Amino acid sequence: MARVTGLEPATSGVTGRHSNRLSYTRALWTENRIKHLEVLILKWRE
Repeated sequence: MARVTGLEPATSGVTGRHSNRLSYTRALWTENRIKHLEVLILKWRE
């Protein structure tokens, strides 16, 4: 006989939240990288 343990598999909503967090982190990393490159270009032009 199967017993109910109260644990359920991850739903697409949970997976979506993890995916959104990864996308947000990637976007921030890309933005910081672009800002760093802009600073390097400005210094190179001097």
